[in-house]
Amino acid sequence: MSEKLFYKTSELVDTWVDLTLRDKEGSYLTGIEEFDKEFDYSLRGKFIALIGKGGSGKSMFGLQVSTGNSVGKDDNDKSCGIFMNGEMSNNNLLDRVFDFQFGEIHQEKKRASKHFKDSLTEGNANSYKKQLKDQLNDFYKDSLLITNSSDLIEIGKGIRELQNKKKNIVGLVIDSSSMMDSKGDSKESAEYYSKGFKKIANTYNICVLVIYHTPKSVPSDKRDLSEESKDSVTVFNNADAMISFSSILDEDGRKINDLKYLQLFAKRITGGYVDKVCRVNTSHLVLEPTNIPPESFPEREVKGF
Repeated sequence: MSEKLFYKTSELVDTWVDLTLRDKEGSYLTGIEEFDKEFDYSLRGKFIALIGKGGSGKSMFGLQVSTGNSVGKDDNDKSCGIFMNGEMSNNNLLDRVFDFQFGEIHQEKKRASKHFKDSLTEGNANSYKKQLKDQLNDFYKDSLLITNSSDLIEIGKGIRELQNKKKNIVGLVIDSSSMMDSKGDSKESAEYYSKGFKKIANTYNICVLVIYHTPKSVPSDKRDLSEESKDSVTVFNNADAMISFSSILDEDGRKINDLKYLQLFAKRITGGYVDKVCRVNTSHLVLEPTNIPPESFPEREVKGF
């Protein structure tokens, strides 16, 4: 049956109540208090672009949002997040999940994924499989799903099917937009996908975080990248908010490797900017918010010739 063309406002109430009650059952947050406060602690229904150069922490952040919102659910919580794995092999992705969950094996100063690999032998393979599966099932149950599909229509259909099965889908992280199948030239493709991301966020009332890369010509320490992503006009027009990821440089222009500068532009939420300095936790491979005042690292002037 086709949808009606026109509705009385009263006819929208039933769906509004049902969705509001469902959405209260599962939140989706960035984990950075200042950012989440700007969103009034609700990212659902929003398309958020994560923009930066390679190595700026975008994928690290996207995966930690996926895992952080999915770990530790009780049996009554049916909320679920999806991570579209576009840039890593599934083996590398699982390495990152192990590192996120278990961190560094302190006795040997090894990252968890390496420790597990070094400890694995033909003799203990079956017990290792069971142990790792049991631990991941205990941590995540079925609250974190992985897909390798880059077909936006297929992903949307899958979300609808999961919701029809009473799964409360709360978020979708796409790593990254450049891995989606081309839909014409770069501008046409960016337009198609950015509108598609926004439609999925609106239709299913979920948070859609999408990773975008900036051209190599953009300085690594530039703060506001909202107009610097490839085909940024279409992304800017359709995204509800953008988070820029950039390097922090010392006085000699060298990267301070363990610090990253994140800037939120809450375009369709408050219209404001929020800056945050994060530290790379090398044991768990996550970006941790710090209390370092952002003004401690003023944006450098880029002087012309």
